[in-house]
Amino acid sequence: MHTAAVKRLIALLFLFLFFSLPACTAEKNSFTGFAMGSVITADIYADRKAAEKIWQMADAEANRIDSLLSGTDASSEISVLNRSGSAACSAQTLDILRRSLEIGALSDGCLDLTVGAVTALWGFAGENPSLPAAKDIADTLKTVGADHVAIDDRSGVATLSEGTQLDLGAVGKGAGADAMLDVLKKNASPAVINFGGTVLLYGRPAGRQSWTVGLRDPYGDANSYFATLTCTPGTNDGAVILSTSGSYEKQFVFEGKSYHHILDPATGYPVETALSGVTVVSSEGLLSDALSTACFVSGLNDSSLTLLQNADAQAVFVFADKSVYVTDGLADSFRITDRDFHLIAYEERP
Repeated sequence: MHTAAVKRLIALLFLFLFFSLPACTAEKNSFTGFAMGSVITADIYADRKAAEKIWQMADAEANRIDSLLSGTDASSEISVLNRSGSAACSAQTLDILRRSLEIGALSDGCLDLTVGAVTALWGFAGENPSLPAAKDIADTLKTVGADHVAIDDRSGVATLSEGTQLDLGAVGKGAGADAMLDVLKKNASPAVINFGGTVLLYGRPAGRQSWTVGLRDPYGDANSYFATLTCTPGTNDGAVILSTSGSYEKQFVFEGKSYHHILDPATGYPVETALSGVTVVSSEGLLSDALSTACFVSGLNDSSLTLLQNADAQAVFVFADKSVYVTDGLADSFRITDRDFHLIAYEERP
């Protein structure tokens, strides 16, 4: 991959980590990989030989999930399903589909994996996205909706209605983080893995009770942040996973108007919102990834807060005017460090 492309991908990361607490006694080993169109960075706390082995297994898991869910790899199970309309899928792919459809139903369709054909019209997966014709969007919207997907549990076959295409971009990195977490748990090694906007914090290194996470300023460069979160896994074997969805990640300007990549499944156009980003904190990657998209599409309202509460998840909502709303469970661990940003109450939301 070209160096410029790698730098561009790194710049898209919304979350990064820094540590102000005492250095841990375990050796920190850093690694870099690539999957699902994103750079993966990992710090694994173990002796070098063990850390290398753990990283190789974790990296292999991320790429294995990519090989199942990729929309660009013609041999992936999702690509075969999109192309054929019906395909036998692995138990893991079917489980990811089922759970994503369940979250979609709970979010009143704010998360919808069936927007693939609409996404393709916009071309956000390529280098030159563009504004589609209104008629094309209207026609393609007929293929969107959870009722266009059927899963036969006995045969393990998934079937799509004619013209329907799946896009698992809203859950893929979260599912990949979950697979990497399984590797970390089996090897009981604390680690920090940043997977293109989804950050996995596992365990507690010796001498440190918490991880400090910087939330990147969506209006600054890749090294600027506006706030910090202190994250403490529930036990030594626990994990915290943060996922972010933001309008700044992929966008283009046409005739003076900016268009971002997060589409409203109801309209086929980019979500019109006062939000610039939503970060969701959970113990599970697929859940945090899916909810960050659902909450961005829904906005800050009673429905999104109920969705988070029912999923036992927390969130940070960042608005374009630099106001910030934090759910109750993060109130004691969240701290604004950039005075241009300010906390608001729910009733004060833009």
